[in-house]
Amino acid sequence: MLLESLVWAFGALLAIPGAAYAGPVVYNVIGSRQRLFSVYGTDYALGTEMNWFEAYRICEKFHMKLATIKKPSHYAALIIFLGTNMSSIRSDVWVGATNLGFNITTWYWMKDGSSVSYSNWMPNEPCRIGCMRLSHKHNFTWNDAECSSNKFQFVCEHTKF
Repeated sequence: MLLESLVWAFGALLAIPGAAYAGPVVYNVIGSRQRLFSVYGTDYALGTEMNWFEAYRICEKFHMKLATIKKPSHYAALIIFLGTNMSSIRSDVWVGATNLGFNITTWYWMKDGSSVSYSNWMPNEPCRIGCMRLSHKHNFTWNDAECSSNKFQFVCEHTKF
């Protein structure tokens, strides 16, 4: 509830008419300093390294979802967020797509079950069953990874409208 309250409180403060980007806001969540950014009507929060399933549960716990990238503007907003947080990013970053239960080429967004249509995969990817990550070393292009054994940072999102 703490993060949800902060998301709404800071979301209201950051919703500046005519402004496309506002942030960062530093706040305290569970004893650690986190950053909440508002970009194009979506609040983003960066989490520490854990597997994809743990990251999914943490986002849900705070009434958020792992980040969804459905069109170029979503990707641009996420890149603004990640670029502003470069000093805090130590690994690849989990987002909310997976192909678990399907085949290598059938990916969907956990937020709403829609298929991944817009994409920015690295060359020769995806190549396995797993979960989507943004590659820190390759300008946050998309890659896949085994969901439970890999530990990466993650991005939660909350869309305000």
